[in-house]
This record gives sequence, structure tokens and C-alpha cells, in this order.
Amino acid sequence: MATPPDEAQLLRMLIKLSGARNAIEVGVFTGCSLLATALALPDDGKVVAIDVSREYYELGRPFIEKAGVAHKVDFREAPRWSAWTRCSPTTPTRRLRLRVRGRRQAQLRAVP
Repeated sequence: MATPPDEAQLLRMLIKLSGARNAIEVGVFTGCSLLATALALPDDGKVVAIDVSREYYELGRPFIEKAGVAHKVDFREAPRWSAWTRCSPTTPTRRLRLRVRGRRQAQLRAVP
């Protein structure tokens, strides 16, 4: 399913607020959220995109190239868990915790 524009905008904002430099996306489909993630990352950032099929990713690839962020995308065609374990465990990462309190309050905190 394609990511709606408002969700993509929220995703970009969360990535920028967290200061993330790398990301992993499991289940790429046509790459709508992959594009949003790549646009939000700094120029030296990387997003590892994992999907079981390259077919749908290739539909969205021209848009990723046109946006000028293809150099940030590392697509891996594999079952999610085998590709996940091949991602570099030595790369420092920052995790986000989003705690939802009630319906309207949320706390976003970067965890080193």
C-alpha cells in the first residue's frame, strides 16, 4: 500500500527531529515511504530497503532517481529476517521511542 502524503510528511519530520543518519525500511512496495525517508536523511545518510521482490521497487525507482536520492538507497531483495541480519551491527544507530498518552498527547524521545 502506498504511503499517503500526510504520513510521508510526518515521517520526514520525525527523521529530521531525531537526527537520524541511517534507516532500515522493511517492505518497500513502490517506495513512497522510502522516497520520503531518503529525502529526509542528510546527504551522507543511507537507507537499507528490504523487500521480497524487486518488481514493485523498480516501478518507483525512477522517482527516487529523479529526486536525486538514489545514492542513499541500498535495496536488498531477500526475506526480511535474513536481510535484517546482514545489516551492519557495528553502525551506530539512534532509536526513537514514541509513547502515546491518551489520544492527543505523544512524547518523542531519541535514545542513544
